[in-house]
Amino acid sequence: MQNIIRPYGRCSRQQFRVRVNHCASESSTPPPRVSRAHGIVRAGQHIAGSAILGAHRIKWACARPRWALAGCLPALLILLCSAHIAHALAPVDQARPDLQGIWVTRETMPQDPRWKIEDFLCNGAFCSLSQRDYMRAILADPNSDSASLKDLSVKIRAYGKKYIEDLFTVAERRTSQGFEQRNDPVNKCVPTGFNFAAGPLPIEIKQFKDHVAIHYEFWNSERIVYTDGREHASSHKLSRLGDSIGWYDGNTLIVETIGIEPHLTYWADGARSSPRLRVYEHFTRSEDGSRLQIEKTVVDPIMLKRPLTTVESRVYAPGVSLMEFHCDTRYEHGFQPLKTP
Repeated sequence: MQNIIRPYGRCSRQQFRVRVNHCASESSTPPPRVSRAHGIVRAGQHIAGSAILGAHRIKWACARPRWALAGCLPALLILLCSAHIAHALAPVDQARPDLQGIWVTRETMPQDPRWKIEDFLCNGAFCSLSQRDYMRAILADPNSDSASLKDLSVKIRAYGKKYIEDLFTVAERRTSQGFEQRNDPVNKCVPTGFNFAAGPLPIEIKQFKDHVAIHYEFWNSERIVYTDGREHASSHKLSRLGDSIGWYDGNTLIVETIGIEPHLTYWADGARSSPRLRVYEHFTRSEDGSRLQIEKTVVDPIMLKRPLTTVESRVYAPGVSLMEFHCDTRYEHGFQPLKTP
């Protein structure tokens, strides 16, 4: 996985946009290397600058007498060619990875041979990086060879639950006290919040020049991630899926989302987010194209003592299509636990 700086510590927003592996260091360090995408941008700027210079030359040449009109033709050709080349070098089309397609979880296609044992022991919205490291240490321990998959799962999940609960602030602990499962809004078919927006059901990603569309089968939702360089909307109105902007860094799509409505996070019974929640996601496709890793870093200074990073893997399923979701209150989270592919 790429060593991409996390959105906290001493890193500024600009440092996070450009991959800087040393920005959290206290000591002085040399400037970061220029990435390929940044180099393309600089090349485009250089050519665009040449085009502007050419425009000035055209204005000067064409202001002369009619007999000198031929003098502006070469400059005009330079201007048109420069603008065409600058457009062709636009980083949106050159640098972005191909993330398009249907991506499914082990819950919807459990028999797929591409799943690893790790995917069954630690995966999804609740698997933290710390829990994944703990799982790998257990799997590497020879004493675990005789343990059943169920026993390993119970042990790993217990560790993960405690790790997340230790991150809770006093405010979060007060919020979750006295929560009863029957009071979960999903029992009344109210859609789950951002943290569980995808659930275990398939998602479809479509990429366009200026945005990425993520379609969730869960609750029939669509989310737009703008990749045209804009900042977040000036409106502070909160919504279920928030306001998302993104950018490409190598083979990874990085998404920053704010303006998310407070919701149940399902990290623990009654745990909720605050209006100050900010989420960073890293979408990275494997080299063979068969898997998509989604690393999510949650920053909530009201509810969490420090950022929480979870990791989820999905597999590419070109033969699958999204189905219409219908809430069914007979099941937890409003859907049948296992769907036949």
